[in-house]
This record gives sequence, C-alpha cells and structure tokens, in this order.
Amino acid sequence: MAMTVASVRGIPAMSSSKSVVIGPTASLVRGRDLSRLQMRNFQGHDFAVLKLPIRGSAVRGVRTSTGSSSSSSPLGDLKAKGDAYFATDTRPIILFDGVCNMCNGAVNFMLDNDAEGKVRFAALQSEAGRALLARSGRSPDDISSVVLVDQERAYIKSDAILNTLRYLQFPFPPVAMAASIVPLFLRDVVYDQVADNRYSVFGRTIACRLSDSRFEERFLSS
Repeated sequence: MAMTVASVRGIPAMSSSKSVVIGPTASLVRGRDLSRLQMRNFQGHDFAVLKLPIRGSAVRGVRTSTGSSSSSSPLGDLKAKGDAYFATDTRPIILFDGVCNMCNGAVNFMLDNDAEGKVRFAALQSEAGRALLARSGRSPDDISSVVLVDQERAYIKSDAILNTLRYLQFPFPPVAMAASIVPLFLRDVVYDQVADNRYSVFGRTIACRLSDSRFEERFLSS
C-alpha cells in the first residue's frame, strides 16, 4: 500500500526543537526529503513517520457556528477551502487531536461502530483541520477541543461527542440522547478535565492517524 504524508501544524512544543510527526492521509508533502520516511504501527493501523520541526501550543477556543467568507485574506482563503470539503460530500467531519493516544483510540472506536461511513475525519493539525477550524470561526491553530463540523455549524467539547455518537450504530444514538439531558455546563466541566489532562493520563503519540485502503476516502488532510 502506498503511504503518503501530510503537513502538520499547531502541535504543542516538545522537549526538543525537532520531533517525529505523522501525517494523517491523502496528500504528499511537496519538497520534503521522503528518504526520512519510516513506517510505524499503532493499534494495528499503519502510519507514515516524517521528522519535522514543531512549534506552537494549544489554546482554548470559544463556542461558535460556521460561516463562509469572501475575503481574499489568508483566513478568508482557509474558510473557502473549508467550504470546499462539503461541495460534493455532505457527511460531517470530526476534527481530532492527531497526537493524542486517547483521540486515536476514539477514531478507531468510531470506525468500528460506523459501518455505513457516515462520518469523515481530519486531524486538527492537518491543513484540512486548519481550514475547517477557520470555517467554524475558530483559530486555525486551536487544538484544545474536538470539533464536529457539518454543513450548517460546528460543535465543540461535549456537544461534539454527543452529536458524533448519533451517527454511530445502536446503542449509541439513544445513549447520546440520554446524556444530552445533563446540562451543558456540567458536561463541559467533565470534558475539560479530560481534555486538559489527556496527554499526562493517556500519553502522546508521535503518530497521527493514517488510513489504510479500507478508510482512505474517509480521511482528509489537505
């Protein structure tokens, strides 16, 4: 199987100036020395590994809805690119932290319980993730929360989790409905506690998910 690499941005700084980073899927990194490409395996799934410099840090975002922009600014261009992901495919897209062990496990779980392929995926750090964050009114570098993006709006934190569960197989839709009874502020308190400690509790991987041939069309990267 031919493996490809996507550029990754916005990953929290690590102990050294360079680190091994994995591209989510789909587009080849242009101008990169692919002789440094290595193969890794995480929970039975293949990843392509490339050494890249890492900068940036996670920031907390605010709850927003989607909106397109006609501006020719870089941010406007990102928003337009985000709109393009829904031009021919209306399935929602879940944006996940590509270097979080817990998040990678959650992606595996969703793939196992979404046999009809109702949901697509993109790492928050990928070019696709940055464009969809901008489309949703969030900073392109904000990796503080999982985000579910559909044609009309974006959901973050516990709302993103519950609305994603609605697309999965039984019994998860009724579970999501039952959990939605809990007030939003209480759900988000729990979400924030988990999200803020996700690296220290679950660990951080050098691998951002790369799909195999069964899931190639469900992952976006550029």
